[in-house]
Amino acid sequence: MILLPLIYTQMKKQTAVELLVEQVHSDGYTQAFGRTYISIDLVEQAIALEKQQMKDFVMTFLSSASPAVNSFIRDEFEKYYNETYNS
Repeated sequence: MILLPLIYTQMKKQTAVELLVEQVHSDGYTQAFGRTYISIDLVEQAIALEKQQMKDFVMTFLSSASPAVNSFIRDEFEKYYNETYNS
């Protein structure tokens, strides 16, 4: 049973890293703590790590499946991630 197509209809979501960056750059945070800078390279590395951790979880959960199913799920995960988190 594959539920990913049902999830595709949801709105774009933020990763935890994107939420953190948004909050650190918000007016409220700046007023409370002063201006904080996070390098783009660090943000990109954190987003890539977060994506890999999601993918590792999915693949570990399905580790007992056949190679064909694993390949299908890996492709579906990429589609889901890109449609859910990428702008």
